[in-house]
Amino acid sequence: TILRLWPDGSERNQSRNGKPEQAELTNNLRLTNTESPSLLVYPPTDGEHTGVAMIFCPGGAYNILAMSNPKEFTEWMNHLGATVATLKYHVPRSKQDPTHQAPLADVQRAVRVLRSHSDSFKLDPAKIGIIGSSAGGHLAMNLCVNHAHDAYEKIDDKDQLSCRPSFGWLY
Repeated sequence: TILRLWPDGSERNQSRNGKPEQAELTNNLRLTNTESPSLLVYPPTDGEHTGVAMIFCPGGAYNILAMSNPKEFTEWMNHLGATVATLKYHVPRSKQDPTHQAPLADVQRAVRVLRSHSDSFKLDPAKIGIIGSSAGGHLAMNLCVNHAHDAYEKIDDKDQLSCRPSFGWLY
């Protein structure tokens, strides 16, 4: 399931540098000039749902997103009854944007959007955490430290929900 973070027509759905999104498939799916930030949600397919969810922030030096990295992690967490939601966030940054502001806005919104869909994915809103590798690890910890300071202006009811992760983990 794909959950879009920002409403249709929002400028936040555009790439930050004005270039079209590009995907390259080598040993890894690599995205750059990302548009339409979203969560790719992978609930457990069998067994018990624990209500735990982890938002995975892929790495890529804030220039690309290495989207294939979370595959083994997702399979392991699903086996344990946890849902994994891989975050597609803005990269690379625009020269006009403060460093890491667009990805921080995306990850804050991602936690809120996933919490707003807790019922449909059998999630406990108090058990939504964040994990990341490389630049994604930096983004995950940036959220842990800066959850109380919104990186964007509130746009709808989802933004009344907390973006504070229940736990954080570096991968």
